[in-house]
Amino acid sequence: MGTTEGTTTKRIDPDGVGTASGLDYQAFWTTDAPTGWLDQALGQAAVWVKERLGLEIDISQNDEAATSDRSKRAQIVHRQAGRDTGVRLRAWNTNAGTTFTVTVLAFDGPGGGSVNGRRVRGE
Repeated sequence: MGTTEGTTTKRIDPDGVGTASGLDYQAFWTTDAPTGWLDQALGQAAVWVKERLGLEIDISQNDEAATSDRSKRAQIVHRQAGRDTGVRLRAWNTNAGTTFTVTVLAFDGPGGGSVNGRRVRGE
């Protein structure tokens, strides 16, 4: 599936006031894999959404899903720009009054692609 490079960076609290969660993180990967890698990655994301949140989401088109109390939600948005394809998947999971938001941005084009994943704990 081509070569993949990745870097993971933990979030750092620049003010030193303790507002950043040790559970927050951001990661970025690039790949020169041939066309089709993004569909495979989205398939894995759909499995993660189903297993982690209990939600079914159609990854092939813009879609949203949520539990009846909206404590768990997922949304996928696709964009096309010329020969480039972009996708944003967001998932929200609220437990004990704290919401975790996971955002995955992916881009694929003739020259390769990239994925940016981020998880942030809200209040």
